Amino acid sequence: MNQQRESVEKSFTVPSAPASDPQTSFSKTAGLLMDLKLQVKVLFGRTNLRLKDLLKLGSGSIVELDRAPDDVVELVINDRVIARGQVVVIEGCYGIRITEILKPGDSGDGPAGDLVNLLQGIR
Repeated sequence: MNQQRESVEKSFTVPSAPASDPQTSFSKTAGLLMDLKLQVKVLFGRTNLRLKDLLKLGSGSIVELDRAPDDVVELVINDRVIARGQVVVIEGCYGIRITEILKPGDSGDGPAGDLVNLLQGIR
């Protein structure tokens, strides 16, 4: 089972709110953060290896993961899962179709939960 881990950088942008909007101060603050680049990782699977087996790995080695090729993958930011989705292939490149954005309680406390709140607040 030959799986690969892919990481993609993506920056999110949002239009500023009109000046008459009561959330203008929030929008200005959020606007400052919208140009922030975050490293986004897609987790295809996990496994545990003994150190002696890890040292034997080389080019062409196969590491069996805990998921099937068509299983849901996890979108990870700052070592926290913030969404889940399905792997898609677009013009020969891998992508992810988001099927679930986790609620802040599901993703854990901290920056990732704050990011989920921010993204949900600007929809």
